[in-house]
Amino acid sequence: MIPAAPVLLRRCSLVIWCALWGLASCHELDPYLDRCRRIRPDRYVVVLPHERVRSPAVQRFVARKEGEGFRVELLTFTPSRDRDRCARELRPRLAALRPPPGRHAYVLFVATHRELPMGPWQLDGGSEAVRSDVPYLLDDAPSPLPTRVWRRAFEPGFPWVLGRVPYSSESVLDKALNSGTRLARPRGTPLVLVGGERFAVWWDTSLVMSSARARFVEAGWRTVSYANDWPCDVELGLDAPDSIHAAHGVATARANRRRGDGVPPLAIPVALLDRVKDPEAKLFLTHWQYLAPDVVYLNSHGTSASVGSYLLPIDSWLRRGRDGRSRTPPERPAVLVNIACSGGVPNSPLLLYLFAHDFICAAVGSTVATAPLPLGAAIRAEVDVASLIAAELPLGVGLRAARESYFADARTSLWYWVIPSMAATVGQNLLGMTLYGDPSLQMPYLQRGDR
Repeated sequence: MIPAAPVLLRRCSLVIWCALWGLASCHELDPYLDRCRRIRPDRYVVVLPHERVRSPAVQRFVARKEGEGFRVELLTFTPSRDRDRCARELRPRLAALRPPPGRHAYVLFVATHRELPMGPWQLDGGSEAVRSDVPYLLDDAPSPLPTRVWRRAFEPGFPWVLGRVPYSSESVLDKALNSGTRLARPRGTPLVLVGGERFAVWWDTSLVMSSARARFVEAGWRTVSYANDWPCDVELGLDAPDSIHAAHGVATARANRRRGDGVPPLAIPVALLDRVKDPEAKLFLTHWQYLAPDVVYLNSHGTSASVGSYLLPIDSWLRRGRDGRSRTPPERPAVLVNIACSGGVPNSPLLLYLFAHDFICAAVGSTVATAPLPLGAAIRAEVDVASLIAAELPLGVGLRAARESYFADARTSLWYWVIPSMAATVGQNLLGMTLYGDPSLQMPYLQRGDR
């Protein structure tokens, strides 16, 4: 249901966003996707503090990767809060392990932000420093980072596919490193929950995420969508019990479509929503818990502790209901892709909660307040992410394709060359987008007959 507003204003909003969408329809993703399909790393470099080598979770991870055919190399270091000291120690050693031209390797930083700081790094011409692991992999990286240096990480010749696990607790380490093994082969057709909250005007996010959802549908996935505005399956912000129960029924029905022969149907206890405080704020997390999606893709305003006002507000996970719902994990963890501002800072309490309580096995998020610039390229990237998630690629390789595509697209914009700070803004968006978890994590395959 579209919120009440003057008809003329609503129509103007729609015309504006249709025009913006028209600007965002002329960039082809296929060349980047095809190139990244040919990336098949056979080496895996794990960067970690000396004492973490003895971690049972790390040892299980290394043994599993070696069993998958990777040649695993452990690069240990002495923890330090001094970013420059860490860079001086690690850069030459990582350079020595760099794959030869035309080859690629995974690299995973298994260290907290205090043990190995993710910067912050200042970009030449930028207004905001960015937290990222990429500068550790760049030779000749002065401060501030000039465009000619950081751009090398988002061009085809860059040899690394990277991720970070920013935890030291053994239990959380184990979940972040080893809980995604069942993701590639879902029980039935894979399911994605797509959510987007309005930023400024009506339909500004729902239209973009509807197009992203269409990419999943085209790829054969099951989908349930959440937004403030049409088009969506579940309207966010519902407060009437009848409306909440109706939304809950719609989501369950969509999630059970093509679930697979012999797979028990999903069910959400209807009475659950009658017993919790502020059910409209907890509806999305409740659906996540009981529908057990393979992927959760969110686009909203956010902080390090929340995503939007209704998707993952603080109340939905921090203040647990008496029924214990927030403490009960889904059937299996999902991959969270969150393009909200600051959703990927290394000390995010929300990400820690989701990892620790088995809601996620990996997450993609930004360490900065992302800027949707250049506008056409940013909108295209938000939609293209869906194609890359559903492309049956390893998660890190798909994210690499998204970065390369966005960077190439941004450079075709006139504003990239006319506005002095635009290159640094694009660089902040690229460097800030971080994968937490195993970059070699295989995204779901569709089973025969699901397409």
